[in-house]
Amino acid sequence: TIVRAFFRNDSLIILSRSNLAGKDSVYVQADDGNGGTVTDSLKIIVSPSVEQQIPIAGGRYCMFSLNRVPSNLAVDVVTQGLDSLKIITDDQGDYYIPDVLNTIGDLNLRKGYIAYLTRDDTLTAGGLPIGLASYPIQLDPHMHNMIPYHKQTASPIATALAAIADTIYVVQDDTGDFWVPDVDINLIDENEGAQPGKAYRVYIKGDDPVTFVYSAGRSLSQFKPLPKVRRETEHFTYTRTGLPYNLIIEDVEFSESGARLHVGDEIAVYDGDLCVGALSVSETDLARGKLGLTAWKGDSAYDLPGYTEGNEMHFRVWFAEYEMEVEPLALYETDGNCFGHGMMSILTLQITDVLDVESDPSPTHFALGQNFPNPFLLSRPAGIAMTVIRYQVPSNCFVEVQIFNVNGQLVRKLAHEEKDAGVHTVAWDGLNDQGNLVGSGVYLYRFFAKKSSVSKHLFKETKRMILMR
Repeated sequence: TIVRAFFRNDSLIILSRSNLAGKDSVYVQADDGNGGTVTDSLKIIVSPSVEQQIPIAGGRYCMFSLNRVPSNLAVDVVTQGLDSLKIITDDQGDYYIPDVLNTIGDLNLRKGYIAYLTRDDTLTAGGLPIGLASYPIQLDPHMHNMIPYHKQTASPIATALAAIADTIYVVQDDTGDFWVPDVDINLIDENEGAQPGKAYRVYIKGDDPVTFVYSAGRSLSQFKPLPKVRRETEHFTYTRTGLPYNLIIEDVEFSESGARLHVGDEIAVYDGDLCVGALSVSETDLARGKLGLTAWKGDSAYDLPGYTEGNEMHFRVWFAEYEMEVEPLALYETDGNCFGHGMMSILTLQITDVLDVESDPSPTHFALGQNFPNPFLLSRPAGIAMTVIRYQVPSNCFVEVQIFNVNGQLVRKLAHEEKDAGVHTVAWDGLNDQGNLVGSGVYLYRFFAKKSSVSKHLFKETKRMILMR
């Protein structure tokens, strides 16, 4: 075997068509390409095959593929060591359910597969490494193709699929990362790149199939190491089911100029009251401008909680510094605001006024709305920036609106007067009762309604708001 060139720290796999069984030694000659001798020692292990170890997580769907050629490709033989295996399926609708159903037969090395195990396990596949040129991969239009990753080492997905990048709409993995070339967002390569043993779901543009082979190319060892930038959420909790639906948040707009997201803030997507996906904002997210969020579909067969296709999406934003959650408005660039609509959803979030009061000038009940804007940015001189609190009363009464800090200390009295029935507003400019600007943080505002200034409360409610400086 002649290795024309290699790089420092490369793993070399030396193959021979000869039968080396029973040989006492194998001789390797190497030079530096200029007639000089390579002085580094080489340890050669001769084996008729090499085992591939593929970790498969339990309790969710995981995609996998082989980069070895087993002597027996029967799905039941290759996976016989997976004691907790429940099902394997491909992108053609074929299944393997141990001891129940097998329409897959032999594994196709040109395909990736998705499996469900009840506990973490490792799939071991022996055989010679796949010859890349010998296994072209075809991608069909109008479907999610599950493709294998044939290379023996990790590499950037954008490099591995560079030959067909112009035809790719989206590439997904089973952990929530994805690559959309046209939108210039690549979470896969921001989180360690394409990995041996993994499979990827690819949707292509157009109406014609596309065929490609992986090029030998450079592995990740020849590139600057790709750091794993994904941050796990602390406020929002959800379940990664392995059934992703991707969302691209083009921007998070604040009605208050200067307000912005910070590292550690979190964005979540909800199906009703169930959180089905969330992200923690990283420095990479802020630098990129766009945010990639994955929602996870549920599966009743294995009691996996997640969204129901066709249900409406709702979003929440958690500001970590202020420990406050708000509900933004979602504006969709793609049609529809429902889970599973199209290949993905592209949207912008707006942190805007969310008022829980009626627009009717003759309200029928007491209510207190969320202040607007929230968060609001305080700037000097006082009075330039302010936030508005809206409330309603169904009859003439005495009202009080007060601002407190999180320690329960009174900061400012905004209203202490009689009001007619209707919808009213009061503004706060960030000053306390002494006329001094307060510090940034979380504040509470309380609304009281009484028949008179000395009578018992008819209604009272407290809400939180964020002040930024």
